[in-house]
Amino acid sequence: DRFNFGVIVKSHLLNPKQVTVYYDLYGPDSTLVRSGKRDARFEMRLEDTVRFFENIPNIESWSHESPKLYTVALRIQHEGRFTDYTTLKIGFRDVQFSDKGITINGRPVELRAIDYLCPDDEATLCNDLLKFRMAGINLLRVERYPQSKRFYDLCDQYGMVVWAEFPYISEHLPNGRANTISPVSYTHLTL
Repeated sequence: DRFNFGVIVKSHLLNPKQVTVYYDLYGPDSTLVRSGKRDARFEMRLEDTVRFFENIPNIESWSHESPKLYTVALRIQHEGRFTDYTTLKIGFRDVQFSDKGITINGRPVELRAIDYLCPDDEATLCNDLLKFRMAGINLLRVERYPQSKRFYDLCDQYGMVVWAEFPYISEHLPNGRANTISPVSYTHLTL
């Protein structure tokens, strides 16, 4: 299986600098699966993407039935010192759409959806996600506004597919001002 990801690094540097970006990939059981590094040059106050490509055997795929998540730990080294650190959870999955429906990792999936208004507290959210999972619900449709990163992280952890609707405001279109008063929605399926 091919492991491919990019890291977007935003530079606040006042001078161009040469750095090394390191990553460690940990499996769902927290064992180290792969490490790597890439040299990069960052210009002043710009964004750039550092890409990693690896072939990793025996990847455990994420699905709504078995939400296997890996952890990527990133760090940046400049002049011998590590200056920035971050971690994130990721899932490997292959999603296909056709006239026959949706497949995740080559298996047909029947999506069972519910409209969901996200609560403010995490304990209620976790309780709801557990209840939904036990009831066979595997897709949450959320409206009105983008949710927090923590919401999407918990949905990944509990094996939920999320259908998020974001307001689309198009001031540059002929009737764009009307759109700012009564937004039209576009949809985005987050898998």
